[in-house]
Amino acid sequence: MKNYSDQIAVEGKSQYKKTREKIKEWLKILTEEDQFTFEVAVNEAINNAISHGTGPGGILAEVYLRVDEEKIVITVADFGPTFSKDGNNKYDESPGVILKETAEALTESGRGIAIMKKWSDKLLLDENGKKITLVKYYQTDSIETTT
Repeated sequence: MKNYSDQIAVEGKSQYKKTREKIKEWLKILTEEDQFTFEVAVNEAINNAISHGTGPGGILAEVYLRVDEEKIVITVADFGPTFSKDGNNKYDESPGVILKETAEALTESGRGIAIMKKWSDKLLLDENGKKITLVKYYQTDSIETTT
């Protein structure tokens, strides 16, 4: 697999559909199951960024892609208030516990971190939560190639 990178600036909620279509294209190197689950995790990160942050020129979020021989790395950056994993006790809980608690409480929010952790191989918060990075490893022998 050749290394490559790409990025998208989500400039408005109307551009969300275009962003999701682009992400689907990015994830085609994964197995069908991994495409679905990792897409859900990435979309959750984008949904959170759109809900919580607007930047210069009305940009809601920036999405960056990096692919190498073993993994896909997607970083979602927003311009909203900071979010600290230290200040959020849910960050360190297991996804199963979080999902059970939010289901029992019938809350409409609070599942994002659990979803991202469950369906990413690695989840990193940086810049006080203004950037979240999701990593998915893949097997190169499962990738279809054309000759």
